Formats: sequence, C-alpha cells, structure tokens
Amino acid sequence: MKVISTERISVSLLSGLLIFLLAGCAGGGGATDDSGGGGTGLPGAPAVSIAAGNGENILTMAPGTGTSASTFTLYWSTSPTVTVTTGTKIPSVQPTFHHTGLTNGTPVFYVVTSDLSTGASFPSDVVGSMPGTWFKVETCSTPPCSPSSLPPARDSHTAVYDSTSDRMIVFGGKVAGAPENDLWILQNASGTIPTWSQSFAPTLPPKRLGHTAVYNDQGNQMVIFGGALDSNGNQLTNDLWGLTNADVPSGSHWTSRSAGSAPTHRWGHSAVYDLAADTMVVFGGIEQTGQTLLSEVWVLHQTSTSPIWQQVTPSGGPPSARCCMAAGYDAANRRMIIFGGFGGAALFGDLWTLTFDPTFSTATWQQLTPSVGTAPAARCCGVGLWDGSQFLVFGGGQFGNPASDDRVHALVLGATTFSSADGPGGGPAARTFPTAVPVGRLLLFGGSSASAALNDLWQLK
Repeated sequence: MKVISTERISVSLLSGLLIFLLAGCAGGGGATDDSGGGGTGLPGAPAVSIAAGNGENILTMAPGTGTSASTFTLYWSTSPTVTVTTGTKIPSVQPTFHHTGLTNGTPVFYVVTSDLSTGASFPSDVVGSMPGTWFKVETCSTPPCSPSSLPPARDSHTAVYDSTSDRMIVFGGKVAGAPENDLWILQNASGTIPTWSQSFAPTLPPKRLGHTAVYNDQGNQMVIFGGALDSNGNQLTNDLWGLTNADVPSGSHWTSRSAGSAPTHRWGHSAVYDLAADTMVVFGGIEQTGQTLLSEVWVLHQTSTSPIWQQVTPSGGPPSARCCMAAGYDAANRRMIIFGGFGGAALFGDLWTLTFDPTFSTATWQQLTPSVGTAPAARCCGVGLWDGSQFLVFGGGQFGNPASDDRVHALVLGATTFSSADGPGGGPAARTFPTAVPVGRLLLFGGSSASAALNDLWQLK
C-alpha cells in the first residue's frame, strides 16, 4: 500500500475533477501522438497516420525524408504482427486511402512502403485502427426526452448488464454533488428505443459512490461492494449487498451480506466476476479516508450464495498501488485486465493481467508492454471492457485536463505485449467516471465532462 496526502485526492477525485487540483504535480502522463504510427527511422520509410470510420480505416501517407513518391503500397492484416511478407497487398494507392469493406469492431493493422522510382522504400511502423461508429441512444420517440423519465446525471456509479433480458442496471453514484442509492433499469438496452424505469425496493443500501458491482445473470443477482458514503471521502465502507430479481422494475430485494473477514473499507477499487466459479475479484482502491492506496487482491468465493472472502497474494508484479483504473475480465482465460489509474503523484499508463487458477486461490500478475501502435496516454477514471476479443478503454483524465480523450482504444493482448488500435471518434464527449456494458461493442452511460455530470447514452457498433 502507499500513503498519500489527503489534500491531493479526497474531495477532488470523488467529484470527478481530480485533475484540476493536480495540474502542477510531477509524474503525470502527457498527451500522445494521435497519428497511431509513423516512420520507422529507416531511410525513406513513409510516415503514416490512421483514423477509424464506419466499416473503414482512413490512412494518410507521406514519403519519408529525402524521398519522393506519389503512390504507396499497403500490406494489411488483422494480426498486429503484419509484415510486407505476411500482409495482404494493396498496391499503388494515393496519399489518402479509404480501406473500405471492413468489419466494425475488428482492429486492422498495416505496414506501408513508398513507391519510389528505384523500387519500394523501407516499410513504415505498423499502425492499426478499429473500424466502428458511435450513435447516441435516445430513450423516447421524440427527443429531447422529459427529464423526469431519465436517471439524474451522475458519475462514480455502477452499471451491469443482463444479456438474456437485454437490460442494464444502474445503481448509485454521485448525483448533484452527493452520493445516491437509486436504482434504474434500462429495458430493451440493445433496441432502437430503450426505456428507463426506476426500481424501488423496501430496504436500501446506504447511499454511495465509487463502489463496485458485479452481476450473476443466471441468478439475476447484482452484488455491490464498498464505496464512499459521502462526497468528501470521509466515510468509507466495506459492506456487501446483494440485489435479487435485480433487473425487474418491481419485486427486487436488497440484502446485507456477511462474508467473514472482509477487505478494509475502500472506494475507487475495481471488481470483476467469473460466472462459472461464482467468484468476484477485487483489486486496489483507497482506504483510510483517502490516505492509503492499495495493491492487494481479494476474491469473494460463492458470491451469489454463501460468500466467503479470501485474500490472494499473486506471484509476479504486483502493479503499483492505485485507484480508479479501467478494468475488465476475460472469462475464457480467467484473467482480470487493468489499465492506468491514479497513484498519488502520478497517473499510470501501464497494462496488467491477473490470471487465476480454476479455484481462484492462486494467481499471477503479468505486465504487458506496448509493441504496436500508440498506447493510450496515462490516465485515471476511465472505463474498460473486455469485448471477447480485445480490451476497450474509453475516457479518463490526465494531469491538467480532466476529460481529454473522446476516442475508444482497442488493446489487443498478447502473452507479454499489447498492440493499440484507436477506434472512431465523433461520439460521446470526453469524460471521467462513466460506466460501460457489452451492448453492441460498448454501451456508455453517464460520467462527468470538465464542466458537468452527464446522463447520456452512447452505443459503439
């Protein structure tokens, strides 16, 4: 664990505006090159920039220093290890080229050579992009929708998704500057016009923000853990609550759960859930009223039945103590994925996986280093999601710029490295503390821009 100054974190981070107060801190991640690639440094290698579109990638190319070329040759693949030998060749393209007919959500990688009078130049760096398109989801047939039909704007909330009933469940967060414990259900979440309904239960958990939630879609049960009970971070909790009949507007029921020796009070942690093992994994966060950052790992066995906490000490690593990282879960490989986070005097831009044995009693940390493309800038307070093929990261804040990135980043994971492919822009505004669930590629809700909390819905297809 790491002790930090309360002045650096408690009020500002809970309000989603951490970065304003940290503008002068050392060690933060700076902005990255938006091009997604460039020359290799080899003589004559072309410079290449790339952007994603709907079913296409747009490449802009320029000949390398000291060379002249009016056309280029592309070699492309869905593998980040593409070369001029392994890639599919597209010869004699103009300096701006639209590669169409691509599948949204599948990253495509390229190397490029200039067509010189003496032959092909040296190849460029590998660049990648993930085709896709954003659209704003309206929850009434004639927008703008009545404010009374929508959840109030918020950040630091949780959201889970039931693919069987096609419903997203939103709980709590910071609303109008204070923690909340309201429950909202988005019905027909993947449909053309989904609808919001507020759900009411006779007994409610205390109001909170910065907590976590996981969902058992076979038992229709949501489990929440921890969080801050006030907007200043002076009251933290380590309580555990289960919500049965979680995705119905009426008939749901909250129960306080006892699970033995629990982790310490915390907020800003991450949690993922393995359905097959009925196990929740918790990593990191802040305890002791915002003074201590954590790097410990806890698992909650039998999450939806008779929960039992166990602290696990993984081999490898560990990552530096942190809070407010983007996290996702790859169930096929039993691995939690984390990116970035806040470390006191620094923001992180590192990527780690935490892989478990089948019993979730032992685990191994592995840091993955960037190999292809431009890795996302260091950040905290964004959102992550494993879509079955790659880890998607959206939003988050940087030092001096609390909501600075409005693109989704697709991180393709290898054994020890990862490759980056930017997705499309032109969608939701940059923000911190949103949530995302796997509808389409990603369904984004809420969060805070640099000036206000939000309650908009956006889907990435």
